Amino acid sequence: MPAPTDPNEWFDSARLRAWREEAGLTKEEVCFRNAPLSYPYLSNLEDGRQTPSVNLVYRLATFYGRNPAELFRDPNGAAVTEATG
Repeated sequence: MPAPTDPNEWFDSARLRAWREEAGLTKEEVCFRNAPLSYPYLSNLEDGRQTPSVNLVYRLATFYGRNPAELFRDPNGAAVTEATG
């Protein structure tokens, strides 16, 4: 199966937004605490318009106290619920 080319095929942008909202944080607060993350870039990530690096996925998941694997989807587009070893 070919690798996904659309960021929404592998990155769960809605989950990233949900984590921020559950934490009660604004985009500005998340960017300030995760410099050099910019507001436009975070906005594009949450809206599914840009693809994050694996490093940023790890940083954001760690920031929210979550498992980075939760931000990935399997090749069929389903959200990954837990990491497998």
